[in-house]
Amino acid sequence: MDKNVVPEISVLLPVYNSEKYILEAVNSILNQTFTNFELIIIDDGSRDSSIQIINSIKDERIVFLRNEENKGLIYTLNKGIGLSKGNYIARMDADDIMEVDRLKTQLEFFKQNSNIIACGSWYTVFGSDYKNNNVRKLLNSPEHLRALSFFKCPLAHPTVMFKKSVINDFQLTYNSAYPYSEDYHLWTEMLNHGDIINIPKPLIKYRFHQNQISKLKHEEKLNTVFEIQKNIFKKLNIDLTKEQFDLNFKIANANYVNDKDLMMQCAAWLNTILEKNATVLYIKNKALEEVVYMLWFNFIANAKVKNRAQYLKLVNTNQDKLITFSDKLKFKVKGLINATKGI
Repeated sequence: MDKNVVPEISVLLPVYNSEKYILEAVNSILNQTFTNFELIIIDDGSRDSSIQIINSIKDERIVFLRNEENKGLIYTLNKGIGLSKGNYIARMDADDIMEVDRLKTQLEFFKQNSNIIACGSWYTVFGSDYKNNNVRKLLNSPEHLRALSFFKCPLAHPTVMFKKSVINDFQLTYNSAYPYSEDYHLWTEMLNHGDIINIPKPLIKYRFHQNQISKLKHEEKLNTVFEIQKNIFKKLNIDLTKEQFDLNFKIANANYVNDKDLMMQCAAWLNTILEKNATVLYIKNKALEEVVYMLWFNFIANAKVKNRAQYLKLVNTNQDKLITFSDKLKFKVKGLINATKGI
């Protein structure tokens, strides 16, 4: 890249012990149909051959940096943002693959929608530990994602591109106080300043690994998500308790339950959210009702209960726009199978 040409996009690629996948990941970025970008690769103390592989790739758009020791993802991402020259920041993980038109598609979307400050997309799950390529279809509209943020992270981190001006204007960063949920926290902060969206098209291939995070890290992540959601629920004048968070988490992740009292508590919690929003009008009522119905539908579908349709009625909404015909059919079939089982 000509040093006098300012890149439109800065792609951030943190690397740590990624020798198996880094070449494929980098090549998928360099082969984009949109070419006016810089690729900022930051190695975070790799002990394998990642550095040698990166050094073997010759492309003037690559900016390669190394942390002297392992500093972690949050430090590395913030370092990359601080060094970036582009108007837009695109994320990517070192074991994933960009579809060839990802950067072009997201940039064009930004140019046509000035209210959008962060843009994710659907993605395809693949890998040796995953049998079938499966497109993960995420909610798309800004209002639905604003509603979903009360329950879970609304964007898939490696798919996201965002405006650098939002980071600069409002002094936003990936916050080290929220390990393993730093992206969720950043998106909720961005929602204070504009809209976010998912493009309904898979723009990356996300590599699935069987490795699970440790129990200790899982607990730490739960704690950070709790802190994030405590801040979000203040917008509805709700001081989120640990008990409410536990209900919220179960609903958001469609956790399996076969406890009637717990089901009733979950329904009551969702009704509280709907009632509070109807008072403060932080989110359009219809959008929130549609997201709540979708989450409740999936929660009931995964529960071992009789009379599924009756449980659906416990939540004060029937906005089923986000439920596909196929999901409705599966719900009915599973209900027939469990007609003589469950609670």
